[in-house]
Amino acid sequence: METNRQKKIGGVIQKDLVDILQGEVRKNGVSNL
Repeated sequence: METNRQKKIGGVIQKDLVDILQGEVRKNGVSNL
């Protein structure tokens, strides 16, 4: 079982990854995802 702390950290990491990916998409002008 994950602790609440682990879930929170996992959510933050996931959000960061999404933000990074979206930034890359904007930077590269990729529009066909």
